[in-house]
Amino acid sequence: MLSVKLPKAKYIIAVSGGVDSMVLLDILRRQPDVDLVVAHLNHGIRDDSNLDEELVHHYTMSHNIIFVSKHISLGKGASEEKARKARYSFLRQCRKRFNTKFIVTAQHQDDLVETAIINLLRGTSWRGLAPFTNTKDVLRPLINYKKSELITYAKRHNIPWREDSTNQDQMYLRNYVRRSLLSQVETKIPGFYDNILRLIRKQQVLRRTIQTELNKLLLIENKKPNELNRHLVIMLPPFLGYELIQHFVFCATGASLVRSLA
Repeated sequence: MLSVKLPKAKYIIAVSGGVDSMVLLDILRRQPDVDLVVAHLNHGIRDDSNLDEELVHHYTMSHNIIFVSKHISLGKGASEEKARKARYSFLRQCRKRFNTKFIVTAQHQDDLVETAIINLLRGTSWRGLAPFTNTKDVLRPLINYKKSELITYAKRHNIPWREDSTNQDQMYLRNYVRRSLLSQVETKIPGFYDNILRLIRKQQVLRRTIQTELNKLLLIENKKPNELNRHLVIMLPPFLGYELIQHFVFCATGASLVRSLA
């Protein structure tokens, strides 16, 4: 049973036309005190992507929901990271245009586990084991539900959706992790999914605690910092000094420092 409840407000909701976002849209549109603006980005990666937009547009028209879309041309073979950056740039433009505080996206529990594994494969710092933590303008109300639960909901409520044909292509690392790696590891190590999920949850708590303490050091407490005390940094142990600089840069710019793990 899916249970999602957002406070009374206006939200930008990202809807691709896939089952995850269509389920989230159906759940939220049933809440009378929630005002939605559906945002759809056509990345221009697939030849049939216009059909996704048509599906979402038709659904929003049927339920009298505001719909905005944008077409870009990333081209076939565009990376997941490039598509993600373009998508969030568009969503934040919509947030500003419609004067909303939050963007709502449909990432779910499987996305959380897959992202942590991808980060590990790429060589992550401790932050990579706690993805989707403390995002100031993005809400993910489905993050505690599995993909299978969303599909069950969609079938029960006859919600239309479209499958992205590129989801079958294991050239993309996420598809390989989702369709091959996870199932193979789970076969050899039963309970692996649940174990790594517990690790992620613990790491998310730790990340929030660390960020709280870093905020105290910076004395920013939800304010954008504009200067960093040099003496404070050099008096700290090197690792902690780096973490403070990293947190300062992220709070000030929204970007993270890149550090070699070697």
